Amino acid sequence: MNHMRHRLASLFTSGFASGDRKLEIASRITYPFVSRDEAPARWVFRRFHGIEPDLGNPRGLDEKICWMKVHDRRPLLTRMCCKFEAREVVRERGFGHLLKQTYGVWDRAEDIDFDVLPDKFALKSTHGTKLNFFHPGGQAPDRGAIVKMAQQWLETDLAARSGQWGYRNIKPRILAEELLALPKPYGLPELRVWCFGGEPHFIRRSRSFTGTPPLSEPVRGKGLFIDLNWNRLPFTNPKGGYDERPDRPDYLDELLASARALSRDMPLVRVDFTDCGGRLFFGEFTLYPNNGCNRWAPPETDLILGDMVDLPDAADLC
Repeated sequence: MNHMRHRLASLFTSGFASGDRKLEIASRITYPFVSRDEAPARWVFRRFHGIEPDLGNPRGLDEKICWMKVHDRRPLLTRMCCKFEAREVVRERGFGHLLKQTYGVWDRAEDIDFDVLPDKFALKSTHGTKLNFFHPGGQAPDRGAIVKMAQQWLETDLAARSGQWGYRNIKPRILAEELLALPKPYGLPELRVWCFGGEPHFIRRSRSFTGTPPLSEPVRGKGLFIDLNWNRLPFTNPKGGYDERPDRPDYLDELLASARALSRDMPLVRVDFTDCGGRLFFGEFTLYPNNGCNRWAPPETDLILGDMVDLPDAADLC
């Protein structure tokens, strides 16, 4: 029955709606008897994996991410997902020195005060992912185009289209912050520390490609999975990794200690950092890595990583 509803949803929403609304309608048609949050979580999993998630006995990493979307309703998640409130979580845990400078936060796109922004700056929405704008300086920003883009950000609803409950109750705002200097040609190293039960287990090191010039195509999107001793791990994503392992950074102990403290109380969270000239900066908390739509090479990595996620009792997460 769900298979028929899934096909009907795809046909019904094609050309009828767009963006977040389209996906929300599709998920509700497919799963009419579950909550507004569970429906998109199940829809996303089925659409990517081709099977229903077994939320009664989740095993793989992506299945457990789906379980967390559905069951974890702690207010802490809202704070960690919000790009502005997450800064307070970082400060409360003693790592305010890792935060980038901020220039302002606004409820409405038309209220963005360009006069307080420096020549180089970054804008992002507080309630979504990949809703960013980077102005590298050298010329005046196109204020009208930026306001229009920011308004579109404010109208997005990530929770409705993906089931990522942590974004459900975030107040949509626009945040302006420091744009870190970008070395040419590859961008800044990004270090994404995967933590399970409050303990770092491995790191994905890649390169940012914000600003101009863009990251060269041979490196774009690639990264290495590295263990805590800076040894290359035998799995990756479909984009692959670098041919050679980068040198072990002097800040590795600081990186792991920061991630350990910041991931406290979470069965799974990826704590993201940026390396700017050997100095670490906090990026964001990623509670639902890749929205639970991960492709691993080899494929059995999903089950191996799933075994590392110790899910709590759902009754304790309400």
